[in-house]
Amino acid sequence: HKSDSNEDINHISDGGPDSTIQKVSSEIKIYEEQDHLKAASEQCLNIWDGIKSELNAWDDVTQTATKHYIGFKKNNTLIAAVRFFKNHLSLDISRGNISTEGKKSQNFFTADDPKNMLKEQNWTYKNGVVGNAYILKITSLDQLEYAKFLIKQKYDSL
Repeated sequence: HKSDSNEDINHISDGGPDSTIQKVSSEIKIYEEQDHLKAASEQCLNIWDGIKSELNAWDDVTQTATKHYIGFKKNNTLIAAVRFFKNHLSLDISRGNISTEGKKSQNFFTADDPKNMLKEQNWTYKNGVVGNAYILKITSLDQLEYAKFLIKQKYDSL
């Protein structure tokens, strides 16, 4: 098959300011932790520091910023996502999926929540699979130890 394209591979990948790769790269936004922190109150920043230092001390945990949250993963599996608001943090703890046949995904997570502070959330993907998570709204440093207790359960389940 002969291509009809007039593009020259040398022009696309030459790395100059007018190269296609350079143009696309300049349009891609890389999100960082700072992008999430700028709107948060001092109270939220203190809570964040506590969560971040605890989770980053655990084995095999990586921290990744995305457009909407900062996620913590263990061996490439999401443990928790932290979303920032002006006066609180939303801690989303991934539970797993339920197939259209009602079968739960491997390692489907159920938390021990003696204070009954977790709110269950679910959504349906286009293919009919139901995603599930727990949501914890953290408004004060008093909740930090309990939040760590809940996250540790998810971490230990993986």
